[in-house]
Amino acid sequence: MARDRVLPLAGYRVVDITQVWAGPQLCSSMGDMGAEVIRVESLAGTDIGRISSVPKSDFRRFLESQRHSRARAYCITLNIAEPEGGELFRELISTTDVFVCNLSPRVQEKLGIRYEDLRPLRPDLIMATISAAGHTGPFRELMAYGPGFNAFVGHDSLVGYPDTGELMSAYWDPDPAMGVMGFYAVMLAIWHREETGEGQHVDLSFSEFLTGLLGEPVLEYQMTGEVPGPQGNLHPSLAPHNIYPSSGDDSWVSIAVGAEEEWVALCRAMEMPELAPDPRFADGALRLEHREELDEIIGRWTRGRTHDEAMHLLQEVGVAATPAFNIGELYHDPHDTYRRTSAPVEAPGLAKEDVIYGIPWHLSETPGAIQRLGVGMGRDNDVFFSQVLGLPEDRIRELADRQILR
Repeated sequence: MARDRVLPLAGYRVVDITQVWAGPQLCSSMGDMGAEVIRVESLAGTDIGRISSVPKSDFRRFLESQRHSRARAYCITLNIAEPEGGELFRELISTTDVFVCNLSPRVQEKLGIRYEDLRPLRPDLIMATISAAGHTGPFRELMAYGPGFNAFVGHDSLVGYPDTGELMSAYWDPDPAMGVMGFYAVMLAIWHREETGEGQHVDLSFSEFLTGLLGEPVLEYQMTGEVPGPQGNLHPSLAPHNIYPSSGDDSWVSIAVGAEEEWVALCRAMEMPELAPDPRFADGALRLEHREELDEIIGRWTRGRTHDEAMHLLQEVGVAATPAFNIGELYHDPHDTYRRTSAPVEAPGLAKEDVIYGIPWHLSETPGAIQRLGVGMGRDNDVFFSQVLGLPEDRIRELADRQILR
């Protein structure tokens, strides 16, 4: 297949039956890189985010246009639970390079769209499935959403204040991270197909993905048999390592010191060089032992500065410090704005400054492009079924009337 230098996945066709966020993120990423992504939905029940009964504000619609169905060449409706809809879907799969689905294994089996069902239609098909616990194992039918994933893998048992155990954050949705990781897995499968001509099933599991991000706590339990608990902002081997109050209302700055030269630089930046050789703080072990006193001293210093001032002052001397931005500060931060809007934008009606989600990687030679915002369900039915599948107009009207194309 011909490849466009700017859009490295040009020439690949992707069929997208995904919902909520992880699958749509994966497919949006492929579309931004030039793949022809065909989003297949149905009012009979495909994406709970798209067919929610909750009224949508202008904000919500704009958000979904950038996140859920961005970069789709076609957004079509097709009820694949109906026999004729299933046949049309299989015809489409026979022309497809990659099929992405995050319906549950049970639903895939019911609809007859498992990898083993579809591979005979196209032997080199790459099928990526996203599910809570994968397609094998005792929990293969597990149903969960973002907060459930975090609880299931033990993440929530580690996130909290060590004295009370109270959760520090009730919001971390792993879906977009899974979407980016899934894109990486699909690209490996594409590379394998280019080398061998063989397709394969890419089985993506939230439980494995998130467990892999825990790192040290799992290893600690394996080696010691002790169950790690919440540590707050503390670190087992670094001090100072915390979020400190800065001037302003609910304003904070993160400071972490990992090496002795960083500790000396921090003391000088705070204009307290005498702290560096202080018997309480003279080395890493002593600073851990006296971390509460140390945090109190640093907190008094940070309260006299904004989080930006503290960050710049400490970064200039080689100390890891960052503001704890709220969402408004992040959105207007010049660095975040620069990175978010640096991708080429070819979507009509979208200005660079209106980009909410950029492209999560920056390639110097093949940067991709934001080519199209998401559109409503079934917006491309007429064009797709007539020009791509070659159905006559009367057949399209008949299928629509019988609610096959819905």
